[in-house]
Amino acid sequence: MRIEEITKQDFGKKIRGYHKKELYNLRLRCIQIYKKHFQDNFKSSSEDGIDRSDLMEKYRILIHELRRRGLGYSTVTKLDRAIFKKAMTGLAVENLGEIVLSENFMAISGAFLKNPKESEQVEVVVKTGKENLPEKVLSDMSALIKSETGKDPAFTFNEEGPQDIHIPIYDLVLRNRGETKRLQAEKQSPPLREDVEKPEVTETQVRIPVGAECDVTATLTIDADKGIKALYCGGEKRIRTYLFDKDKWTMETARAWIKDHRSKTEKDFSEMSETEILEKTETDAQRKRREAWTKETLAIQASGKKAKFPHKFVPAKFPWPSGQKRCLVCGHPPPTDGPNCKKDSTNADRLFAGPPPAKKSFEFKIVKIDKAEQIVGGIIYAPQEVDSQGDYTDEKEIQKAMYKFMEKYAKDSKRIKIQHQGRNYHFPILEVFQPEEDTKKGDQTVKKGAWWLMLKVPNKTIWNLVEKGRLTGFSLGGTAVQGKPEDPEKK
Repeated sequence: MRIEEITKQDFGKKIRGYHKKELYNLRLRCIQIYKKHFQDNFKSSSEDGIDRSDLMEKYRILIHELRRRGLGYSTVTKLDRAIFKKAMTGLAVENLGEIVLSENFMAISGAFLKNPKESEQVEVVVKTGKENLPEKVLSDMSALIKSETGKDPAFTFNEEGPQDIHIPIYDLVLRNRGETKRLQAEKQSPPLREDVEKPEVTETQVRIPVGAECDVTATLTIDADKGIKALYCGGEKRIRTYLFDKDKWTMETARAWIKDHRSKTEKDFSEMSETEILEKTETDAQRKRREAWTKETLAIQASGKKAKFPHKFVPAKFPWPSGQKRCLVCGHPPPTDGPNCKKDSTNADRLFAGPPPAKKSFEFKIVKIDKAEQIVGGIIYAPQEVDSQGDYTDEKEIQKAMYKFMEKYAKDSKRIKIQHQGRNYHFPILEVFQPEEDTKKGDQTVKKGAWWLMLKVPNKTIWNLVEKGRLTGFSLGGTAVQGKPEDPEKK
């Protein structure tokens, strides 16, 4: 008895009279047919004319009879999983088969068919207009044809298809997804419009435009603690739209703040230099990092109050502002005597520290200035000196950092930011070295193993800030060893 030869109507009527051995044989036959013809493809019918949907319906009737009789069977096959999904969702995507939108959609034609060896290219006729076919399809097709023939394809677009001898290579087909699976669409907030014409409240912000028709160049942070930002037009030095954190402001309170503070705020911004504006600019990457750091820190604060010691150190994604790694459970630094955090390794002061900087930095204090040449020089880092972050390092690590910086600078000299923010600047490096013994530079002593750097500052705006004493140093990206320096006398 072959199940593919039995109609669904007959099968449903006769199955109750079958012996259990016949039922098991029929089940095995269904699994074999499904595996051979349908398991790894999207066909709605086999070459032998077996209908996929028909087979699955007969199998459903079969397993229903097995259950009715209390006969056991394994449900680990792909056919059983497909039946289960259809029962749960009312639909088996696998049964939908394929829909051919256009037969002979792509075909090889022309000289290549007559003489493949001497033909310089492969002519491919596409049954549509070029404007209807994405460039990626053409590039993928080109790669496939070249890998097969060793020749570049030449595409011809004709909505009537090939007009001569040809070899069809592709039909245009709608293919089902091959599995029945529920998916939740991601909820996306509507994009924030820079050209908002009237006040609005979004999921996260209260947005109030103030009438400036200008091109927005940056998002400025006016008051981080109060949750006030603004869309700023750098060309006109004007604020276009005020942005208020919805958790802290309503439309009424935001309007009141603008009424009381707008005049002074916009006057202050109009008088700021480019560098000062950059200091208040928060990029999308910085904002996302700050928000992620804050979220993780709040979680650590909550779990740290309930943490039981000792427990295994679990590294958090973000470090403390000093760059120190922290435990996701309690906030403590990595233990030095094993894998477990202990209660006596308290680090509570870090739990309420502010957000981390975008990148760890060495501070370069300007100690030599040549006004005529617009040149500044100074020590970036000296060994065994604690920096403002509570970190220190040694000669070897300083040398590694210096070499790494110079290697990167050779490939991309636009690597220096002002106040850690905004655009990258190119400052020509005039002198860099690490002395093997204490060395005098002007009235400054460069200690053995320190990193000395001298730069030319061609940007007039930045040089004016240096001369006025408003910029006393640069910050160059790097890393350092956490802890306290050793006493040289105890070495």
